Amino acid sequence: MPLNLLCLDVENGSKYIHYTDRTNKNKKYLDLSPFNHNNQLVSVGFSKFIENTWSDVEYFCINHSTQPHTENAKQYIQDALDWADVVIGHYVKHDFKWLYECGFKYDKHIWDTGVAEYVLQRGIKKPLDLFSLAVEHKLPLKKYDLIQPYLNSEISFYDIPWELIEEYGIGDIITTCALYEVQQIRLESSSHLLPTIYMSNIFLNVLVEMERNGIYINKSALDEVEKEYENRLIELNQSLRERAIKVMGNIHINLNSNDFCSKLFYSREIIDKNIWKEVFNIGTDSRGKPNRPPLMHPSVFNKTIRKHSTLVKIQKATTCQACDGTGYIDKYKKDGTSYKKNPVCKLCNGTGILYEATNQIAGLRITPTSPYDTSSNGFKADKTTLIKLKDLSKHEFVRTFIDDFIEFNAIKTYLSTFIDGINRYKQGTILRTHFNQTIAATGRLSSSAPNLQNMPRGNTFPVKKAFASRFEGGTIIEADYSGLEFRMAGALSGCSSVRRYIDEGIDPHAFTRDFINSFDPTLPQIDRQDAKQDTFKPLYGGTSGSPRQRAYYKRFLEEHYGVKAWHEELKKEAIKTKLIRLPTGREYKFKYAKRMPNGYVNQTTQIVNYPVQGFATADVVPCGVIGVWRLWKQHNLKSLLILTVHDSLYVDCYPGEKDIVVELLKKGLLSINEIFQELYGIPMEYPLAIEIKEGYNAFNMKEIKFKYDET
Repeated sequence: MPLNLLCLDVENGSKYIHYTDRTNKNKKYLDLSPFNHNNQLVSVGFSKFIENTWSDVEYFCINHSTQPHTENAKQYIQDALDWADVVIGHYVKHDFKWLYECGFKYDKHIWDTGVAEYVLQRGIKKPLDLFSLAVEHKLPLKKYDLIQPYLNSEISFYDIPWELIEEYGIGDIITTCALYEVQQIRLESSSHLLPTIYMSNIFLNVLVEMERNGIYINKSALDEVEKEYENRLIELNQSLRERAIKVMGNIHINLNSNDFCSKLFYSREIIDKNIWKEVFNIGTDSRGKPNRPPLMHPSVFNKTIRKHSTLVKIQKATTCQACDGTGYIDKYKKDGTSYKKNPVCKLCNGTGILYEATNQIAGLRITPTSPYDTSSNGFKADKTTLIKLKDLSKHEFVRTFIDDFIEFNAIKTYLSTFIDGINRYKQGTILRTHFNQTIAATGRLSSSAPNLQNMPRGNTFPVKKAFASRFEGGTIIEADYSGLEFRMAGALSGCSSVRRYIDEGIDPHAFTRDFINSFDPTLPQIDRQDAKQDTFKPLYGGTSGSPRQRAYYKRFLEEHYGVKAWHEELKKEAIKTKLIRLPTGREYKFKYAKRMPNGYVNQTTQIVNYPVQGFATADVVPCGVIGVWRLWKQHNLKSLLILTVHDSLYVDCYPGEKDIVVELLKKGLLSINEIFQELYGIPMEYPLAIEIKEGYNAFNMKEIKFKYDET
């Protein structure tokens, strides 16, 4: 029996929100949210697929400044939703949030043409907007030109002339119908991708619900964290500046300048930046990807550094004698009176200060290790590079400075991205981050407004104190998969050593910690949480780092030789077919994969990274969350699913429902074998484990002990 297909699109009248960020720059963003009472649903249109053809588009006015409301519009729309077996739309999550908030009901299948196109692109990033896809596939074009002048003038759909909205909306639906048909034809030869598209569209339903539920924000807790961050930022800024002056001399200190930080950390200044970039191949290729640095023997690298840079010397400041420190030269008219505006002193450029280089080398004198440490400004001063180089220094002053500098930059990010972002995007007391299914090349979720996927892991992020329960007496419960990437690397590679670790309960992060700490006991020791990034890095093909990190990465692949062998097979497959397919059918293209004369394989990082990260966080995690969501529907809980981050799922737990929530989280997240059998037709019997924590907020949490049989 043929399915009833309904292609649908909504337009909403949304407002630009103006705000001032911490840089004091006036900015704005278009708030499309159906949860903002100032926004309105303007129109809904749809077309039905009947007798192998799409019907004429029916278009309804819901709320417009001049056009009367279409009589019985809501009933017509609900009747169409009731008739449909599949609703089709382009980035239809947005449409369904509006429909649900306006009281419409739908609980059957969804086909998002944006999500389907993303899966069909196989990890190759190309524009996914409807206009670009219409051009690519030679479809009827979106009628951007009708409404773009109004949107550019910040006139919303509520006030755009109705006849233009109707023509534009009908055009959108016609284009989406045509795109859907093209996708069905393309999938005839790529039917193995259908399960991934089907799963992604089920997951879309879960994301709609989580966005509608949102996260309750305790404003007083958020304000308290903000104050703590601001105080710490002032403290770090003052301390870092004082220490920078000590090693740089009396010059202008700018910790936000990449150029200054390059001189500060490495004690060298580039002679000619254009030549520097040419020598170290700094820039991007035709794909917009960073160029690969040249291979250099350490002695050649050091010689090249000395040739193209000079040592920075500590500067001593003296008062400019020409202007007596004023920055201006006194100038008088013929009658002896002074000019109202004296000329700037050319000797000191108006600063009133002259700087004289001493014989002492300035800066922290960190030695770069390879061309990977270079940047267009000289040398990198990012967190990853500095952590690596910190291990090479025996000076406590240098190591402490690096730690404080990394914290300084982190707090700036926390304030601008998270504190400001939460305050900017929350509606009342509820924050609804936007989940994005089609951004990351691997297929995992990203999010925006703000990007909560970038929250630091573990108990190191006090902003989560503001994530509290909306229910009086309620709690926040977090469940997450334990060592998921490690386990999935074992599942995909068949590595017997990984399986032995799991069966014998060996903690891979403890192994990492102990190896790194024993490499050089005189270096700062790391804890298990710190070790996690090093455990995961060789899973993704990472090899660079400090001597003890590189030694660990080599040891990891010796210990887990099956993973190493699998990495080699992946590279051979990518070179041969330019494609890697996961057991679920999800695919990644590597059209530039080839072995270089030195043996290196282009795109190695992506070739070994995408399968592990994709299988773990783009296939397993969504299926586990779907399993929980289905159980939620069966039990009609008052507790709410509110957020998923990486391999975690957060619940706003209603008082008295803790036991059933824990049971459903456990059952749902560990039902991967059953869901894989259902959606992909394959087993996934590899052992999984989860941890569940509870707290009065998402920061202060304690583990909930429970028993379960690993599946």
